[in-house]
Amino acid sequence: PGLARELLGTFGEGDGGRRLYRHDLVNMMTQEDADCAWHMLAACSTSTCDGISQPEFVAAVRGTFVRFHMIAATVKDNAAIWLVFSNVLKSVQAFLCCITVVSVFFSSEILQSLGLWLSTSFLGLSFVFGGFLKEIFESVVLILVVHPYDVGDRISLGGQDAEVLTVQKINFLMTEAR
Repeated sequence: PGLARELLGTFGEGDGGRRLYRHDLVNMMTQEDADCAWHMLAACSTSTCDGISQPEFVAAVRGTFVRFHMIAATVKDNAAIWLVFSNVLKSVQAFLCCITVVSVFFSSEILQSLGLWLSTSFLGLSFVFGGFLKEIFESVVLILVVHPYDVGDRISLGGQDAEVLTVQKINFLMTEAR
């Protein structure tokens, strides 16, 4: 933001009013950074002359700011999903460690009755929560592997005459669009 404000104050006088020129960028940053910035600004310019007008500069900076925040929101959502996965893996690891410790210290009769009780409980819970867990797994695969859309994408739900929505946030089980 500081460099953008500084650049906004350095508009040179050119044909047709205040404009920013490539040499203004070179004076404020390295040649490589100036080339990248000029390429981005020139893509937003609608004029045929060499300079960028002040409104075009402001629109380009705002567009870059919006894209940056969309990417940051996507990274944040993906990080939250991976955090849930890592917590699940830690729980599975702790469970396997407990089973190993129990198998070392208890007799085979106790382990058989415990195994029968755990398998029966697991079977019952799988009937209760199986569909829910399947939906969660399919949602995670869809979001992380297939990746049908990203934050900032415009989507239409319901055909040609449907309202076009912009994806605002992607969560573990839901996507927010406005």
